Amino acid sequence: MTLLTLPPISEDDVLELKDYIGCGESVFGQTESKTLREFIDSLYRKCQEIEAKRWRDDPQNWGACSKWPREDDLPF
Repeated sequence: MTLLTLPPISEDDVLELKDYIGCGESVFGQTESKTLREFIDSLYRKCQEIEAKRWRDDPQNWGACSKWPREDDLPF
């Protein structure tokens, strides 16, 4: 068996590759190869890490998931 070495790619390329793989899986179904499935799953995990980091690093998202206290929100 010959192993392939992939060149380094940017985070944007990883996110784009995820879209292509997701499209391929929706058309052809999931792969039966255990090794390929592990690679795809690790790619999806890496994409989640990248997207989460980008979300956390964007100041516009700070506080977007929690309600800020306001006087008109008080129950009395």
